[in-house]
Amino acid sequence: MNISQLKNIAIAELIELEEDYVELVKSTKKRKKSKLEKEYGVEFLSISTLFKKEISKKRKDRKFASIVVEMYAIIEQLMLNIYVHLEGKEFDKDKIESDSHKSKNTIVLIEKELDKVIKTDNVLKVFAQLRNKIVHKQYSLQYARSVVNGSASKNKKQIEELFILSRRYIDSIKELK
Repeated sequence: MNISQLKNIAIAELIELEEDYVELVKSTKKRKKSKLEKEYGVEFLSISTLFKKEISKKRKDRKFASIVVEMYAIIEQLMLNIYVHLEGKEFDKDKIESDSHKSKNTIVLIEKELDKVIKTDNVLKVFAQLRNKIVHKQYSLQYARSVVNGSASKNKKQIEELFILSRRYIDSIKELK
């Protein structure tokens, strides 16, 4: 496979993930308030309903976090596939890492290894920080957004921005002749 085909596969995976995201948003719409609730500005919910609502909110946040992690994995796998295509061997992160690169993620290391062969727009800093907070600190997009500078104010807005960023990043990958 050539780089163009690898990029097309990654875009197709992103499209499928975005369809899953749209379905998730549709299936977790807030319930509509009754006329009385609107009139008095309160919600008439039982304790168990409030508890269920809180659980649903947390689950939705974790599902959004999963979408971010999977989106990042799609890009990382694309870069691993490009590395195999261009170098003819698997990427060995442990062999590549030196003391100065210990904190770098796989995508950054591959970009550095292939910088004479491919060009990318290095726009994944906030994305990588969000993903790392989700995976290594707390599995919550809301939490990750609260501690990462440059992130969006709402989960849905953040995910939509990340889909745009992911496509832009994939489109920016150019094989140098």
